[in-house]
Amino acid sequence: MSRLTLPALIRQLAQDGAAVARAEIALAKTKARIRFAAARTGLILLAAAAVIALLALIGLVMGVVLALLPLVGALLSGVIVAVAGLLVAGLLGWIGAGRLSASTQPETTEVRA
Repeated sequence: MSRLTLPALIRQLAQDGAAVARAEIALAKTKARIRFAAARTGLILLAAAAVIALLALIGLVMGVVLALLPLVGALLSGVIVAVAGLLVAGLLGWIGAGRLSASTQPETTEVRA
C-alpha cells in the first residue's frame, strides 16, 4: 500500500471532483434532451390536433351556411353565421378577459367593519 502526500491527495480530490461535476453536467444534458424530445412530440401532436379541430369547425360553419341557404338566401345565411360566430367569440373573449383580470388582481385581506 503506497502512501500519498497531502498535496497529492488534494490534487486527486480536485480531479475527482471535476470528473464528478462533468458527469453530473452530462447527465443533466441527457435528461434535458430526453425531456425536450418528449415535449416536442407532444407539442407537434397538439398543434396537429388544433389544426384538425379548426378544419372541422370550418366544415361545421360551412354546413350551417349551406343549411340556411335555401331558407334565407346566400348573403343572409353568411351574415347570420358570421354574426353568431362573432357573438360567441365576443362572449368567450369577454369572459376570458374578466377571468384574466381577476387572476392578476392582488389579494386583499382587509376586514371591513
